[in-house]
Amino acid sequence: MTIHRNISGILDHTHLKTDDYVIFMDLVVDANVVFALLIKDGITAELFADDRLVLFAPEHLVDELRKHHVTISSKTHRTPDQLDISLQLALSRMQLLPHAFMTPYMEGATRITTDPNDAAYLALALRLEIPLWSNDVALKAQPHVPVFTTSEIYRIIRERNHKL
Repeated sequence: MTIHRNISGILDHTHLKTDDYVIFMDLVVDANVVFALLIKDGITAELFADDRLVLFAPEHLVDELRKHHVTISSKTHRTPDQLDISLQLALSRMQLLPHAFMTPYMEGATRITTDPNDAAYLALALRLEIPLWSNDVALKAQPHVPVFTTSEIYRIIRERNHKL
């Protein structure tokens, strides 16, 4: 069984393929996940390299990354050139969507969260009707948008690998 999704021309790929236990997960990526990716190698980097994850983010993520570039640089073992390469690779793995795409969902998203910085990520997840990838405890606690942590996504992918 294959399920195809097409939301306003944004998504047009195999979302779930159960014949051979290969799963493609659509996820909105929270900025803190990208920060973790840029700071150190680990599970987050492994997941970003997995092409079974189809990743989306609001385009203002780029501004957030620029804003926190000095902090990220101070916490990483990467050289400035390595950090820039990692950033470009991370951005190349995500479909960045404009604010206008999620505008109809922003009001509802701002009611869901106490952190205004999280509203765009929630609005995008609501708009696309897909889960959010975040390690933020407050986001995980809200009941309106499913949120998967890095550990949970890793476990799901690993379980699927065992079934292949």
